[in-house]
Amino acid sequence: MSSTEPGESDKIEQHLNISGTVKNLVQIGKIVIQSLDSRIVLRLGLEQRLGFFILGILVLLSTFFVYRWFQPDQTMYGDYNIAVAQFQVVGHGEGYDEAKILAQRFSNAIGRKIVEVSTELEQSVEIKPPHETGIVKGETVQSRAVSAQRLADNINAGIVIYGVVSVDGVSASISPEFLIRLDEEEAQSDALEIVGQYRMGNAIIIDKVNNKARQSQASIVVADRVNALTFIVYGLSDYIIGEYRSAEMKFHKALGNHSWSQKDTIYVLLGNAALRQHHFEDAKNYYEKALVENYLYSRAFIGLGSVFYAQSIGDKADDTYKSIDEISLDKSIEYFKIAADPNLEQPFLADITFKSMYGLGQAYLLKANLELARNNIENGVQYLAEAKQAFEVVIAEYEQQRNDRIAELAAHSHARVGLIYRIKSQYTIAIDEYIKAIDILPVLERTKPQISVYQASIAEMYVELGELQEAIVWYTFAVQNVPMEKISKKIEYQNSLKKFTGLYFRSFLNQ
Repeated sequence: MSSTEPGESDKIEQHLNISGTVKNLVQIGKIVIQSLDSRIVLRLGLEQRLGFFILGILVLLSTFFVYRWFQPDQTMYGDYNIAVAQFQVVGHGEGYDEAKILAQRFSNAIGRKIVEVSTELEQSVEIKPPHETGIVKGETVQSRAVSAQRLADNINAGIVIYGVVSVDGVSASISPEFLIRLDEEEAQSDALEIVGQYRMGNAIIIDKVNNKARQSQASIVVADRVNALTFIVYGLSDYIIGEYRSAEMKFHKALGNHSWSQKDTIYVLLGNAALRQHHFEDAKNYYEKALVENYLYSRAFIGLGSVFYAQSIGDKADDTYKSIDEISLDKSIEYFKIAADPNLEQPFLADITFKSMYGLGQAYLLKANLELARNNIENGVQYLAEAKQAFEVVIAEYEQQRNDRIAELAAHSHARVGLIYRIKSQYTIAIDEYIKAIDILPVLERTKPQISVYQASIAEMYVELGELQEAIVWYTFAVQNVPMEKISKKIEYQNSLKKFTGLYFRSFLNQ
């Protein structure tokens, strides 16, 4: 019997244990290595995918920038820019394909005519033809107007001519339309009342789209209306630069076109031109004729309100308000109220509510001053409240929409609310309103005198509050904003409010 020395079995067991451990370690190592291999493969796959993704993004960006680099600039740079869009075709039926051909024919004909007209305008005119402008799309008048406005903003167009051919079976109706847009400085000017969407007369009906004779008749009608539109284009180019007499004459030529049915649009443009010349009776006549054509046309009611308000003012230097024509003033209030009626036809983007409420506020404010001058305090306070309410509608709508087209109306509304608080001797609130007006009012050459008046008004109120240092600061601002040639050698500013009162300031502005 063999015997084993003590401790030998321990060595053997230890060896076996080590061998097993090594085997286990090898096995574990294989598993770990396999796991690491799979992770590395996954990581490589992830990195590759990420790399391909980044590469794809770079390719797309490169393609985009190359496209943008070689794409022609769409912005228009003429003094007067006109874009003629392709007519949209909507509806369905047998006449759809024929209507598409007809729509293209109409838009191209309009484009050619506008090019002919542009050579006769004194200003630099740029025309964008239909194939470059594309289609102004929209299922409704409002949605098409929004599309036209967006297009006009993007390419800096003053007028966008577009339209829709609506197909129903074999029949179709053609509705030519156009939109007037003003650039930033023009939009803050007296031309504000002409912006927005217009119809180019009533729709033209074709009972059978494939009827060549009827197509020819429709083409003649559209061509005649384009002739009228060219005179409107002429007139608008004059109107925007303040040549109102010349604009009126050109609008008259458009009025003589017999193919342009329902001429409410043209009558309103004529009324606006006459009003700017202070030809009040002519303006009233034009606006009333517009209402005969379309008794729901809100632009005409705003025009009448503006005419009667202008007639009511009388002598601006009369602090007693005795020269005010109260009958005309009451009529202006009546017409501005009617214009604000949402049941009337309010052309999209024409900002009818803002304009009518601002006009109403102006009329109520004048009415309040008249009553206060008569010492009818209760009536005066009531009209002040109604004026404030009207101006606050303009302010609230502007704050909600941030509509640049009415920024100036909103600014003046703040100033009028400030004036109402000033009349009530609530100077701190009044100052806040005037400051808001200054903040909103765009700083242009023609607005600087108005800004100065508001700054001088703030200074006057600080005088009333006994805060003379603040008053001096605001008088200094007022002087800086007035064109220096206007006040050169007229002001010896010695930090003395006695020699430089707000009354004196306003008097030299009017010289």
